[in-house]
Amino acid sequence: MLYQSSALLIAAVLLAALFGCGEIGYTIAHRRGLAEDATRAQFGNIQGAVLGLVALLLAFTFSMAVQRFDVRKQLVGEEANAIGTLQLRAQLLPEPQKSAVTPLLRRYVEARIAYANAGIDPLRLSVAARETGVTQSLLWTQAVALAARDDKSYPSDLFTQALNEVIDLPSKRQAAMANHVPETVIWMLLLSSALSLAVVGYGFGLGQKRNNFSLAALSILIALVIMLILDFDRPRRGLIEVDEGAIIALRAGLAPPP
Repeated sequence: MLYQSSALLIAAVLLAALFGCGEIGYTIAHRRGLAEDATRAQFGNIQGAVLGLVALLLAFTFSMAVQRFDVRKQLVGEEANAIGTLQLRAQLLPEPQKSAVTPLLRRYVEARIAYANAGIDPLRLSVAARETGVTQSLLWTQAVALAARDDKSYPSDLFTQALNEVIDLPSKRQAAMANHVPETVIWMLLLSSALSLAVVGYGFGLGQKRNNFSLAALSILIALVIMLILDFDRPRRGLIEVDEGAIIALRAGLAPPP
């Protein structure tokens, strides 16, 4: 649910929930009356411990999201390099395979560009993935023909090795796209953040002094960090997206169609 919903909706609900929890905590403590100084001091220590725990959870979850983002970004570069290597090695192939492979490589690059530009549209993603698979099969057919023609051809071996890597990388990228921070961790972070705001509000209530500015500021800061974590972990939507420029740049290196 968190990865399919609008970021603005999540942010609005999250901010309202955090601030609301602070208000609930304040109201409960306010009704009990002014607490003694010793009680307020003891509760201040509890507030510090709770906020420290939430900060630790935020840092841990942020690190998980950034690591996954870095893997996705790295795989884009690896795929671009693999396709570029395949293009170069295809120039060493004998005829008629060289002439057959060249348009297939052009078709494959266009399929990967379509995948990069598909966003979160499931139909466009499905079409691009299907075109990728079909083109991979056609390229592999040419590799099989090369192997049957000359088992000891060094250019053929180089081409086959590069093609193997090109075929493997889309699956790796798909797996990396689906490898989110576990949603249980996100829900635990949300629950902990809400409870921390309730504890802060309760501390204000013990002193019978409402501090809406502090509650609002803390709610906004925690909500911003959580939304940043979600943005890192939603690779095809949001403000932070994996740069697909290396894949798109491959189009310039293709031989023009006859």
